Order: sequence, then C-alpha cells, then structure tokens
Amino acid sequence: MTNLIDTRLGQYHITEIIRRGGMSMVYKAYQDSLDRFVAVKVLSSHRDPQFAARFKREARAIAALQHHNILPVYDFGEQGDLLFLVLQYVENGTSLADMLGQPMRPGTALRLTSHVLDALDYAHKRGVIHRDIKPANVLMPSPSWPMLADFGIAKLMNDNQQRLTLANQIIGTAAYMAPEQATGRAIDARTDLYAAGVVLYELVTGRVPFDSDTPMAVLTKHVYDPPPPASSLNPDLSPMIEALLDRALAKEPAARFQTAAEMSAELSRTATLLDQQQQQSRSRMTGLYEVGLEAFQQGRYDEAVERLGKVVAFDPDYEDAHELLDAARDARERAKLEAKQHIEQLNQASPAPAAAPAPDKPKPVGLATIRLPRIDEPTPAQPVAQPAQPVAQPAQPVAQPAQPAAPATRPLDDRPGPLPAAQPDPPTAPAQPAARGRGVLVAWLIAGAVIAALVIALVVLLRDRGAGRVPAGAQIVVQAAAARPRGP
Repeated sequence: MTNLIDTRLGQYHITEIIRRGGMSMVYKAYQDSLDRFVAVKVLSSHRDPQFAARFKREARAIAALQHHNILPVYDFGEQGDLLFLVLQYVENGTSLADMLGQPMRPGTALRLTSHVLDALDYAHKRGVIHRDIKPANVLMPSPSWPMLADFGIAKLMNDNQQRLTLANQIIGTAAYMAPEQATGRAIDARTDLYAAGVVLYELVTGRVPFDSDTPMAVLTKHVYDPPPPASSLNPDLSPMIEALLDRALAKEPAARFQTAAEMSAELSRTATLLDQQQQQSRSRMTGLYEVGLEAFQQGRYDEAVERLGKVVAFDPDYEDAHELLDAARDARERAKLEAKQHIEQLNQASPAPAAAPAPDKPKPVGLATIRLPRIDEPTPAQPVAQPAQPVAQPAQPVAQPAQPAAPATRPLDDRPGPLPAAQPDPPTAPAQPAARGRGVLVAWLIAGAVIAALVIALVVLLRDRGAGRVPAGAQIVVQAAAARPRGP
C-alpha cells in the first residue's frame, strides 16, 4: 500500500502511521475544519465499483452505532482507488493487544470482556455482526474503558473474496475464528461470542487456546480439538471462570451463550462473586499484614517475614506488604550480623571471672563455766529446824558462815551474785564455709548441754527439799534472802 504521509485525503492531512494491517492502514491525520486529530483507516486499493458501493453502505451502518464502548465513525470517503473511514483518534494509541503477555487479574479480564460484549449486544440488536473480534480491535482510551473498532470491515473483505486469500490477515485472525467461520458455514451473533471467549481465555492465561505454525493448522484445531483447560496455564483461576470458558468455546453454536447480553451478565455476576471472595480474603490478609507490622515494630523479624510473605503470596499487588516485607528481611539480616559481632567482642574483651570472697567466720558464743553437784554427792547436814542459825541474827554478815573448801572452779551454788561472763575468743581469720558450719554445730551442742545440766540441777533441788535437806548453796541463798534489810 502506498505511503500517504504528508498527503491529503479530502480535508484530512495525513501526519503519521498508527498501525499497519493486511487489509488496511491506519494513519493519524489533522482535520482543519474542526481543529482536531482523527484516525483515518485506508482500505487496500480496489477497482470494483460494487465493492465501493458495499463499503459506503457498511460505513453508514457503522456510523449509526453510538455506544460508549464502540469507537465512533465520523466520516468516510473515496479518493482515487482508495476507500477510507474517519474515526475518533485515541490519544494514547493503546489497544488490548498491548496489555497481553501475562495473565490479567480475573476480575479485570471479566469486566473488560463484559464491556466488549455490551458493545456487541448493542450492534447485534441493530443487525451488525463484527466478524473480527480480537485484542487489536479493542482500543483502550483508559485502562478500564475498552472501545470496539473495525465493525463491518471483515464482512466487506469476505464479500469481496479477499480475506481468505490474504495469508498475513488470516495469521492475524485465525486464532480467534469460530469453527463455523473457519469451515465456511453460516455465521451469526454467536460467532462473535466465540471470539470474545477466545479473548477472555487469552486475558486470564496469557495465551490463546490454539496455536500452530500455520493459520490452517490453527483453524483445524478450532474445529476439532478441545481447548486446553485454562487452569493448566493459570492454576489460580476460579472454577467459575473455567465453566464460563467451556461454554463460550463450545464447538457448536447452540451450546454457547445465545446472546451477548446473556454472556455479559454472566461475566459480570462472576466478577462480583470473585470480588466478594477477594474482599473477604483481603480482610484476612489485612489482619495478617497488621500482625506482621506489629511483629516488625517489636523486633520479631522472623515472624514478620513469615506473616508478610503470606500476604504478598496471596496478593502480589499489595505494595505496602511488599515494602514492609523487604524492610523486615533487611532488619533480620542486620540483627543477625549485630548479634554475631557482639558475641565476638565479648569473647575477645571479657576478663576471667574473679574468685568469690570467703564468708566471715562467726565468732563463738561465750559460755559461763558452770559446776553442778552430782546427784549422789552428799550435802552438809544442816537441819532446817534450828532457829539459832544466822538467819535469826541479821547483824551477822552473810558471808561468814563456815564454808567447805572451794573447788577449783566456782560452782553455781558457791555464793550468790552474777556469774562472770566468759571472755570471747580472740578474732580469727575468716573460715571457709565448711569450718563455719562445724562451729555453729559445736555451739548448738554446748548450749544443749548447758540446758540439760540446769534441768538436772532443778530436779536435785526439788528432791532434796522433799527429803528435808537443802544443799549448802541453796541454804546460803535462803540466808541471804532472810538477812536482806526490810523497810519500815
């Protein structure tokens, strides 16, 4: 086809090429009268007057389609052997074909296809069948706004017996062709629905259901082979979407959706159900994200990495979770490195531990030297009933009665008065724990012996009093008590 850049078609000044095709070429052009840019689709050269007449009829029918998902036709014309359509210019020049390559989110794919089906339903009700549904014919003014283009062009080419003779065009459309269209049988609106099903399959899996080296091999697969399960290419697909695809890609038109409105409604319903499931899962993931955030803030980096990893695995587009997961991984590695360095510094700089000081040795408890009479020791015969004893003579000193020879140590009953306290032992060096324990044990044994001796002395005293005898020591105590001066 002749290059038309810097030429004019009617009132349209051609400025650049937008897209090349087997049957046509699309240019960007400037319309002086309305001061705007438009898209001009120029068909292949022709010399058939009947074809030109059919083109004009189709152009008028297409221009009558006014739907927000159909690319508007502004004008059409003929110049020499060239026929052209004037269409709305889409500023960014993006088509659905530019969004392929990776599986699309199921909800997005369902809604985009549903919008295309809305456009088809509008056209079908007005007797217009598209015949060439494919991603390249779906323009995208915005990511969520598809506009279907090229209505009726395929019919013109078929009627002119040019479509199946242009091998490069078959290569471009064979992947989306319904079995009845591939075999030359009668077509209707359900043929467009099959092609829309192929587009949906490609959006959710990233590839078309049938592919081969030649267009005829692809057409043969459309006629005879079942499409590979979409879940085999995208395991995350819902069974609901697989059921939709199975019905849309049925070999027989009677087994497919019967109208574009029916298929669009089913796709919208499925998208809503998936959104509800997604929202429930997102709520759970939000809770999991918050747990991961709390773990990160508290320094529990292993837990944070585990929780956030589950969030991004479920929702790869959760940007906050991705960022926090990266931060948690970095913090975990830094914490491990810092702990390792700290341990190494301690091992290099820590001195040997000092020996614990020995506990002080307790001082021994001082004990009085006590002598107790034996039970069988005789006591001096001192009858209690003699009134002429020093008890009746208060002037006589208490300390002058005849006393037996004093023993080497002061006995308990030798004379009244306080016992001298035993002098404490000189301080000794601190004992070891074992020696300290032995000292305490000895002190307790001595104290027990003293208590036992006192008990024995008390028993002897009580016995002698019962027999009429009072030991000398006790008698002295009685005399001293009698000799104590009394008040008036």
